[in-house]
Amino acid sequence: MFEPPPSAEPTRLKNHRIGQAIQMTVDTSQGGTGPLEIDVKGVFTGVTPKVQTTLLGPNNHLVKIIPSTSDEYKFTVRWSGQAVDGSPFLVKFLEASEPHRIRVHGLAAGGVYSVDEPIEFNIAAQEAGRGEIVVRAAGPTRGDKQSRVFLDDNGDGTFRARYVPTAAGSHEIVVTWDGTAVPGSPFAVRVFDSGANAAARVTIRGPALTVGRVFEIGKPIELLVNTALAGPGRIAAKATSVRKGHDMKVDLAKTGPNAYLLRMTTPHADVYRLAVFYDEAHVPGSPFTVNFSKPPDATECRVRDDDFRVPVHVGKPFLLHVDAIDAGTGDLVVRASGPTPRGSAPAQLNIDDKEDNTYVITYVPTAPGSHRLHVFWSETPIPGSPFQIDVKGNDVLEMKPDPSRCRAEGPGLRNIHVGELASFRVNIAGAGAGELTVSAIGEQSDGIVHVKRRDAETYDVEYRALTPGAYLLNVRWDKRHVPGSPFKITAAHENPSSACRLAGKSIPNGIVGKPIEFVVHTKEAGFGTLTVKAYGVEETITGYVVDEDDGRLTARVDPPRPGKYKIGVYWDRRHIPGSPFLVVVRGAPDASKVRARGPGLESGQQIGDPGVFEITTEAAGMGNLDVRVIGPKGGFKADLQPSNDDEKKVTYIAKYNPSVAGKYEIEIDFDYKPIPGSPFVVDVVA
Repeated sequence: MFEPPPSAEPTRLKNHRIGQAIQMTVDTSQGGTGPLEIDVKGVFTGVTPKVQTTLLGPNNHLVKIIPSTSDEYKFTVRWSGQAVDGSPFLVKFLEASEPHRIRVHGLAAGGVYSVDEPIEFNIAAQEAGRGEIVVRAAGPTRGDKQSRVFLDDNGDGTFRARYVPTAAGSHEIVVTWDGTAVPGSPFAVRVFDSGANAAARVTIRGPALTVGRVFEIGKPIELLVNTALAGPGRIAAKATSVRKGHDMKVDLAKTGPNAYLLRMTTPHADVYRLAVFYDEAHVPGSPFTVNFSKPPDATECRVRDDDFRVPVHVGKPFLLHVDAIDAGTGDLVVRASGPTPRGSAPAQLNIDDKEDNTYVITYVPTAPGSHRLHVFWSETPIPGSPFQIDVKGNDVLEMKPDPSRCRAEGPGLRNIHVGELASFRVNIAGAGAGELTVSAIGEQSDGIVHVKRRDAETYDVEYRALTPGAYLLNVRWDKRHVPGSPFKITAAHENPSSACRLAGKSIPNGIVGKPIEFVVHTKEAGFGTLTVKAYGVEETITGYVVDEDDGRLTARVDPPRPGKYKIGVYWDRRHIPGSPFLVVVRGAPDASKVRARGPGLESGQQIGDPGVFEITTEAAGMGNLDVRVIGPKGGFKADLQPSNDDEKKVTYIAKYNPSVAGKYEIEIDFDYKPIPGSPFVVDVVA
C-alpha cells in the first residue's frame, strides 16, 4: 500500500541575510520508511551551500541551510526518493544591507516645485548590498489622494523615481532601503500652484518700510526679500524719482535659495518710489516710498519771487511758499513782526507742511505798514530772511471768502495719462480773501501737486499722477470746494494694454473638456475691457472673464477639440504683452479605452523567450504610457516602441525578457492610471 510522502514545513521562506541560517523541520511520521534527502543549489551561481541535518526524534528531523554567497537558492526535500508536497522551495540570501551607502541625487530638502510638475530624482544603490528600495510620498493634508510614485530599476544598481504632486503645500518624500531610511530621508519639499499670484506670497522687511523715515544721502539702506512661499520666479526692483528725475540704482544679491538682499543708495536728496516685482507683479506694499535727504542746510531753502509781486492788504492773506527739498532734514520755524494798533487783533500766522519738504506760510496782517517774516530752517535763517512786507490799508469793505465765485478751467480737469504733467488754471476774481489748496487723491497713490500764483486773480496748478486708476482732484478756496470740485479724473497708461500682465510665464496647455484658465493683472491699465479668443484651425472660440475685484481678471476658454490654438488676450481690443499665446489642447486621456493583448500577457512562457504584446491607445486620447514588469528578481521597465506600421503612433509593441521562472506582474498605466486588466499576472516556467 502506498504511503503519502511526509510534509516539510520551512520555518520561514522570506529573504535572509548571508550568515543567517534557514531552518526547517521535517515530520516523517505519516510517510512510511525511507531516507531523507536534501538538495540545495544556487539558481544563478550554482553554489551548493552547507546543509546540516539533526534527528530530533524517531520521526522528526531538523534541517539547517547556511549559504555563504548571495543568491536565490532552490532546495528540494525528498523522502524515499519522492519530492514532498510544496518542494522545491525558493529562498533568497542577500548580502548585508547598508542603507547608509544609498545616495539620492536631484532631490534636495527644501526644494521648490510646482503642482502637476514632475519631481524626478535618481537613487544610487550600487554599494548598499542587496535590499529592496521603497519610495513613498505624503501630501500637505492627511487623507489627500496623492499621485503615485513611479520607480524604474535601471538594472545597474540605480533607480529613477518620478512623483507628480497634485496639491500645493509641504510634501514629504520618504526613501527606504530594506525598511531603513536612507541618508537625507524624509525629504521635505514645497509645492506651489504656479497659476496663483506668487507675488502676494513674497515678504520684505527692513528699515526703508518705516513710514515717514528719512535716510541720509550717500549711505546705503538694505531690505531683505524672502520668496520661500512664492515658488519659482524672477525678482526685480526699480526706484524712480518723484521730484527731480534722478532714478536710483538698486542692487539685488541672492543670499540663499529663497532669499535676496536689496541694497540702494543715492547722492541726491529726493523721494523715490521703490517698486519690487515678482514675475512682473508687484509684491505686497509695492511701490514703497523712500525719502533720502542730507543734513540740514538752510542755504538750500528757496522762496517764490512771485509771492512778493502780489499787493498785500490788511485782512488779506499773504502766501509765502518755501521749498526745502534740497535743505536736508530739518524743521521750519517762522516768526512775524509788524505794527499792531492798540485794540486790534494780532496778525494771523500759519504754516502748512505739505509733507514733501515744501511749506506754505500764510500771514494775515491786521494793520498797514512795514511787516517782517523771520524764517528759519533748523534754527538758521534761510536766504533773504527776514522778508519785508509792505501792507496797505483797505479803502473798501473787505469781501468775505466766496468759493462759488472761483472758476477752474483747463485740460488737466479731464482724463490724463500716467506720468503726464497735467495743468489747469483757477480764477479767483470776486472770491474774496482766502487760500487756494489743491490735492489729487488716488486709488493707489496720491498725485504730486504744485500751485503757483500767476497774478492777483489767477493761480496755475500742475499735477502728475504716478500710478493708474481713479483720482479725486480737490480744489478748495478758503477750505471749501470751488464749483465742480472734487473733479473725477482717470489716469491711464498711454497704451493701457501694455500695462496688463499675465500671471505666470505663459498660458498652460489644455485638455478637451477642461477649460483653460489663467489670470491677467489689469490694475495698472486703468479702465477697460478684457476679451479672450482662441483661434483654431476650424473655428474661433470666445472665452469668458470673471472680475476678481482686485485688478485681477480670471479668463477661461474651452476649445472643443484637440489641436494647436492661438489665444489672443486683448485689453480694449489691443493685444496685451505676449499675446497671442500658443497652446496645445490634447484629447482627454481615458485609460479605460486602452487595450493590451499578446502572448507576453499569457501564462506558460518559457525562460529566455521574450514576452511580447501590443498596446493600442487610439481611442484613449493623448497621455503618458508606462509599462513596468515586476518579477522574482524585482521590477524593471519593459522595452516600449511605436509599431512600425502605425503612422499615428497609437499602437505600441512592448517586450520583456524573463530570466527566471516564477510569477510576473505586468503593470500598464496610461496617464498614470491602470488600463483594464492591469496588473496582468503571468506564470513563466523553466
